[in-house]
Amino acid sequence: MTTMSEASRHVIIGTAGHVDHGKSAIVKALTGTDPDRLKEEKERGLTIDLGFAFLGDHAAIIDVPGHERFIKNMVAGVSTIDFVLLVVAADDGVMPQTREHLEILDLLRVRKGIIAINKIDLVDKDWLALVREDVESLVRGTFLEGAPVVEVSAQTGEGIEELRRVIDEHIAQVPPRQDRGFFFLPIDRAFVIRGFGTVVTGSVLSGSAAVGDRLEILPSGIDVRVRGLQRHGKPVERVNIAERAALNLMGVEKEQIQRGDVLVQEGIYRPTRYLDVKLRLLKSASRPLKHLARVRLHLGTGEYLCRVALLDRELLQPGEESFAQLRLEEDVVANWGAPFVIRSYSPLVTIGGGVILDLYPPRRRRRKGGLAFLEEQASEDLNRAVQSRIQSADVRAVSIGELSQQLTLSPATIEPVVRQLVTEGRIVELTRGNQKLYLHSSVLERLEHELKEILKAYHQDKPTQKGMNRSALQEKLGRELDNLVFDAVLSRAKASGEVVEEGPVVRLASHSVTLSEEQERLREVVLRELQKAGFSPPASSDLAKTLRVPAQEVLTVLQALAAVGELVPLGDDVFLPAEKAEEAKRKLVELTGGEREFSVSEFREMLGTTRRYALGLLTYFDQLGVTHRVGDMRKLGESAKT
Repeated sequence: MTTMSEASRHVIIGTAGHVDHGKSAIVKALTGTDPDRLKEEKERGLTIDLGFAFLGDHAAIIDVPGHERFIKNMVAGVSTIDFVLLVVAADDGVMPQTREHLEILDLLRVRKGIIAINKIDLVDKDWLALVREDVESLVRGTFLEGAPVVEVSAQTGEGIEELRRVIDEHIAQVPPRQDRGFFFLPIDRAFVIRGFGTVVTGSVLSGSAAVGDRLEILPSGIDVRVRGLQRHGKPVERVNIAERAALNLMGVEKEQIQRGDVLVQEGIYRPTRYLDVKLRLLKSASRPLKHLARVRLHLGTGEYLCRVALLDRELLQPGEESFAQLRLEEDVVANWGAPFVIRSYSPLVTIGGGVILDLYPPRRRRRKGGLAFLEEQASEDLNRAVQSRIQSADVRAVSIGELSQQLTLSPATIEPVVRQLVTEGRIVELTRGNQKLYLHSSVLERLEHELKEILKAYHQDKPTQKGMNRSALQEKLGRELDNLVFDAVLSRAKASGEVVEEGPVVRLASHSVTLSEEQERLREVVLRELQKAGFSPPASSDLAKTLRVPAQEVLTVLQALAAVGELVPLGDDVFLPAEKAEEAKRKLVELTGGEREFSVSEFREMLGTTRRYALGLLTYFDQLGVTHRVGDMRKLGESAKT
């Protein structure tokens, strides 16, 4: 056997091929282990369920059934392998399940393999040459084209050492699996060992688990703790990605577990009943797939009933691809990018498969958008997938943690992608406390444009107003817009120099308050009346009665004068000339010597006005920093002394 240079490197090999072509016999010849573990399997001489054997310390073999009635078990096994050993019997040649298994392997994105022609002891050389040609014709145009073909006899042992050598070469060439950073194990068996309790087995597709770890069984949501571990039949303290593992679990009974369940790190995965996918119907499919057809979904080690909602057509023709939404009849748990297979509801025939693009989608309508997003998710480019998810979130800034859950990839995997997108200017980073959130640049640009258009319309409608109240502007821009995103939009607009923020008011830099000729005439009269009133100015309604002018016209002029600084607002409808406010400030300095505290009553008496006006003016001074409160008293601020 080849010695692996990295102790942590492991691969999982799967068998495939027609029933009775000798897959289990080859596994036994290679490993010394009979993978047929069930009594019924041994009696009938065929594999019904998954069997397992170990080839040295670094490779596990999953032996799958070939009989068409047990295809679902075959898919469960193949869904977790690194490369395949396709077995064809020399006396039979290529058979129906040989073809179906090859199609399933392609759908599940197995991309590496070896072909073994078994039972060569039963045929002559001429027949063997014909079978070899038949096999090469079968795999032409598939991932197995050009793969090694080894002729063997599991019965006599001929060719087994050569097959072992070729397998060793393949093991050394298998690239490491992408580690998602979370523990993820699809359960393919559950049983009880007396004195130990519940044991589950499966292939570790991501992450690692150690004795004592707390894990979760989904979709049932059962919390468990790892009591003990075995890897390749030997006790260990930890199991890692690409290893066959048996886990002795505390906190669950065997009857609570079924094939298709997954054992995962707590708090990462959640069940779903909708999956957006890219779906391919096999060329060999006997008929088109209709919108909302009921099919059997094979995902991981589970089988589920679902409806296929085609998103861009009524019928999917054999050999065609389409985006679709799988609407399941029960909860499933999966990884983004995971491959799957579908079989017709009846008869039980493999008809297609594809890859998962979105784990938690909305219920989509056909031809109603979302396809551009799915195109990006199907690109197999993580940068594009992350960027499109941030863009699809629109005005809601998202965190790396959210992206991590959506893509079932660790934050450590997502973070460098996000950093690159920020550097390229495709997304922007926002900060709320210690949390970093991300918004797509195109969304920010759109919001900035909309903000300027809102201000432009406001100025046209209300030319005598200095600008728009900040909170009103935020609401107009979008009720769902939170403060963090609004601040980012406003900051961007201000940085352009086209927008100005003055206190609670936001305006276009190009805007200035303008009065009509009639309003200019009213302005002179209003200012004259307010000057005469001293520190007790009349309310706008009273002023309107005195001047015999509509109240709204008077209020509009008063607000315009306040906007340009000629008046100081003491309330919603009471205004004081700015020079009177300056006079009051000078009087305060004289009254207090700039140092001592004073009361509202003292200030009122000093001005010879009412408490209402005195308090209104002090509130204005507080906002400017001219005064500040000290309990029930006030004191002059530094700005009053300059």
